[in-house]
Amino acid sequence: MKRGLFFSLLVVLILGLFAVACSDSGSGDDDDDDDTTTDGDNDLTDDDDDISDDDDDNGGVIIPDTDGDTTDDDDDDREGCMYDTDCPGNQYCYFASDTSNGRCVDRKQECDPCTTNRECLYDYDYCLPEAYGSVCGSDCSNGLTCPTNYVCTIIPELDNSKQCVFDTSLLQGTQGTPCCTHEDCDLPLSCRRGTAGKTCQNGCTANADCPMGMICNQPEPNRTGECIDGCTSIDDCPGGTICVDGQCMEGECTESAHCAISHYCDTVTNECVEGCQTNDDCPGTDECQDGTCVVYTGCKGTYECSLGDICTKEMTEEEIAQDDPSLRGECYTPTEPYCDPCTDTQNQNNECGDGNFCVELTDPDTEQSLGHFCLVMRDCFYRDGEGGTNPGDEQCPRGYSCIFPDNENMPDKYCIADCTDENFQ
Repeated sequence: MKRGLFFSLLVVLILGLFAVACSDSGSGDDDDDDDTTTDGDNDLTDDDDDISDDDDDNGGVIIPDTDGDTTDDDDDDREGCMYDTDCPGNQYCYFASDTSNGRCVDRKQECDPCTTNRECLYDYDYCLPEAYGSVCGSDCSNGLTCPTNYVCTIIPELDNSKQCVFDTSLLQGTQGTPCCTHEDCDLPLSCRRGTAGKTCQNGCTANADCPMGMICNQPEPNRTGECIDGCTSIDDCPGGTICVDGQCMEGECTESAHCAISHYCDTVTNECVEGCQTNDDCPGTDECQDGTCVVYTGCKGTYECSLGDICTKEMTEEEIAQDDPSLRGECYTPTEPYCDPCTDTQNQNNECGDGNFCVELTDPDTEQSLGHFCLVMRDCFYRDGEGGTNPGDEQCPRGYSCIFPDNENMPDKYCIADCTDENFQ
């Protein structure tokens, strides 16, 4: 430990012990419970909950080690607070996790949940044992009186310290009646502090129940909550503000979805900027190229073409991943007589062209004739109903299916569609 830091801590400790000794010698109070000895960090000297003896999390306090530095050498650059002494007297330094920045938060009053003594409001206000609800009490030694609905109680687990504890004989669980914890209230009521102390109250069940810039803070899913300042999304904030770290602040966006089409969100300035970062920032089928929305051209496969058209290229997954427009094909309308009406049902006059057939299509439900149409031969990819396949090098036009009659009269594969549909005329 650095010599200057050690000396300062030693002086503070000596002065603290001297003050306690003077107080004890001058009071003349015969109250047995006043013999409880406390140290200067708002805890009992022989209590396992003393903040200097807490478990691994140290109650949120960073303990100096023998070389005079903190246990985490990187914490010197931490913003916010590192010690309770960095905060005003009615606050303490809270760490949400071992890696988070410390922040000053208000100390707690009677019946507020706690885990360490340092969270409670005044010196000698202690975090009560689990049997009392693991909530803050308040000191009632030396003739100090308790607030309404609380009784002065000797706590054996805290070296017989006198603490104000909620009077459980007052419990009713109904709207407006006194309580200490949420479990003291009938569902869906929750126990909340107001001008009359903590009482069972009804409240909000969703953020929509609260004014803009506030959210519904529910203690449990099945209990109502209260509206508090904060937000979970930009929808909870008034116009011209955004939700950042649970609070509404000035800005336009936190993500590009908050911006107009052909704009994206600059997450450093939280402003919407003209241009794009991804295709999602662009209108319709336009795409983002070099920060600008441009008309999408070409096709990755026939699935991107209009009904009845074919793409000159079927791109592989590897090619698609490159997102290079120069690798794409072009959609075109084939010249073959797909779905052209025909009359040469005997296929003697080559009306539909070499290798193609004039066939009659029927309604599968009524078996009535739908007319005669050309069936075009194509080396397409065919799948049967049992998982079998017959690969091919060509695609049928979009909207057509590949069939494989595999018989003497029609030995090849063909493209077929509902030729009565106007999209294929």
